[in-house]
Amino acid sequence: MLKTLQAVDPRVDISTDPGRYICNYVYYRSLVWVKRQEAKGHPKHLALFVHVPEFRNVAFNDQVALASKIVDLVANL
Repeated sequence: MLKTLQAVDPRVDISTDPGRYICNYVYYRSLVWVKRQEAKGHPKHLALFVHVPEFRNVAFNDQVALASKIVDLVANL
């Protein structure tokens, strides 16, 4: 997935730090939800957190192209 997304925008990278406060909380709760679904016998649930930078750092059209590719990749997992 990383290489495919880097073909769209080479600035894409993997991070092990979801940040603090809201970003961290959203990612944590997503992972908790996945674990609960697995415990209920529902495999194939995944969580993905995507940090979206400010438009002054990455242009709107670039972000739309990347978001579209992410949705396409996730939909075809």
